[in-house]
Amino acid sequence: KFFVPWGLAELVQNVGGSAHGQKRFVDRYWDHPETFLLGVQDCWLRQRESVWELKVPHGDAAAHRVGGERTVFREISGPEAILGELPSWIDSLTTDPDSARLDANGCADFEGLLSGLGFRPFAMFETI
Repeated sequence: KFFVPWGLAELVQNVGGSAHGQKRFVDRYWDHPETFLLGVQDCWLRQRESVWELKVPHGDAAAHRVGGERTVFREISGPEAILGELPSWIDSLTTDPDSARLDANGCADFEGLLSGLGFRPFAMFETI
């Protein structure tokens, strides 16, 4: 979450530092493509490699405007914890309660559960 200027590695080496390697990861953000159910509430469901995280705004939900205004979120990690946050939203997407069981058994294929409810990745970012 910061800008790294070109030539930083050289500057670090000039003062005696050294590179210890690079990290690469891909983030995929998920939402419902017709309703953007999460995004309109300024909530963000991210899949980083095999790790899932839901970012939910802190504070008063009534303070919400159009999305994207916040920079500080409550972060919920892991499918089971995320499912604990989503039941009312999931209920609005399905009329068949058996189509998506919100329990630990559904966590084995969390991506499949989301896809079955109509969620899709809408953005992908690669960071190196």
